Amino acid sequence: MKRPLFRVNAAFWLVSALFYLVSHLVLRFYFHDLWKDEWQSWFVVRDMSTIDMLKFLYYEGHPSLWYLYLKPFTLLSEWIRDDILIKVAHALPFIGFVFLMSSFRKVPTWLLALFLLGYFPFYEYGLISRGYIFVCLTLFGIVRLHDTSFKYRHWWLASLYFLACQTEVYGLIGAGLLYFYYYIMPTGPSVKVVIKKLSDQEVFTPFLALCLGVLVFYITVNWAPDADEVRGRLVNIMSAYDGKTGFAQAFHGIFGRTFFPFSGISSVNNILPISVWSSLALISAGIVLWPFKRLLILFTIYASLVLFFASTTYSGGLRQWGMAYVFFMVCVFMMDFSLIKKNQSVLLALLLILISHSIYNVIAVRDSIRFPFTNARLTGLYIQSKLPPSAPIVGISPFNTAAASGYADRMFYELPEGVPFTYFRWLEKVYYPPEEELRLFAAYKKASVLYVITHEPISPDRYPSLRLVKAFDSFSLKNENFYIYQLI
Repeated sequence: MKRPLFRVNAAFWLVSALFYLVSHLVLRFYFHDLWKDEWQSWFVVRDMSTIDMLKFLYYEGHPSLWYLYLKPFTLLSEWIRDDILIKVAHALPFIGFVFLMSSFRKVPTWLLALFLLGYFPFYEYGLISRGYIFVCLTLFGIVRLHDTSFKYRHWWLASLYFLACQTEVYGLIGAGLLYFYYYIMPTGPSVKVVIKKLSDQEVFTPFLALCLGVLVFYITVNWAPDADEVRGRLVNIMSAYDGKTGFAQAFHGIFGRTFFPFSGISSVNNILPISVWSSLALISAGIVLWPFKRLLILFTIYASLVLFFASTTYSGGLRQWGMAYVFFMVCVFMMDFSLIKKNQSVLLALLLILISHSIYNVIAVRDSIRFPFTNARLTGLYIQSKLPPSAPIVGISPFNTAAASGYADRMFYELPEGVPFTYFRWLEKVYYPPEEELRLFAAYKKASVLYVITHEPISPDRYPSLRLVKAFDSFSLKNENFYIYQLI
């Protein structure tokens, strides 16, 4: 009898999973520094009451799940460093996501391994502490529950459908389409048939939860009288950036940059333009899903809706575009792999996408080890150790300087109001106080020394009495720099 060259058992996969998680946690806690987007949600949760926080979320443009989840962790802020709490809070759903994915027994092990080693699950959503990990957790959780059968399953499904709507707009769209796939598609969209099916509690309960989830999402992000104004200002700001908005930007981001992330590297883009990568992404995704027409329709609808949102409302970046890849993989995990074991074109197209993501993830991890993600931590540590605690620090452009205050564990002051700030309103204009106002504020605080922190060098012609104390402008992956000045 021939013996296989390489044989593995359950212990091998357990050790592999543990090595995967340990490696990820080392990267998270030892190499990854939090930047302003990660600090912002923490500041909002920590420094606002729950009611005020919920009222503020329309301005953030996010629903509530990530913020409500963070709230209990902020209660420990008095005893544990905030940056550690943020990372622990995000690590828990990520670990849950890894174990959830490992429970998909019908999915080939090579596919599961390559997916988890890909850029979006491991790095963008697995490492950077944002609520997008809950989009992954809820959507894949819905698929996993639909693949099982047990008493009261419909109540668990209802909970996930509701929670998915409170993650991001991408989770809401995904949840709605998954409900459509599982409950409406099999029998067709006939009104009579749908009404008859809704009389079944196992169909109606998730439907009711989904409707409630959509309603709560809408109220959260649209309750305020100036919600439309905020959205309009957002669109105007995005439109002001050349090449950062519009259909072409969204299309190439959602397909080219998402399915082949390394296409964003300039040297790669010079070899093959982004339009070629986008076309290759569409062809590859189409080949993979072609044998499963319902899944192909499902992904096409999702991609079209996300493309419309990105083209008209918020273009976003790789973090937002990657939601299309996540939903594509949701569709892949719903495939019946027994039907395509010998379909070489499907397997090759899927391998092309997965290996591309794994390669880009290796590049991202390597860069995270070589370079700081942001200069915020070094700036904060310097403030803690070198600047006197009694000296007020004025932050110019809270949007760009708030991250340093998180690591410094110290509030900066915002002028002209002269009040401390942590979270920021990112649509507000940057205010540059005149020197006389800085001196008046120092006198008001009865401080003999006053410092100013900003994200860019200050013109000596504009501020002749500000002396540069320290610049933190070495290369960082997020290009987040800080400059500390002393008023003399």
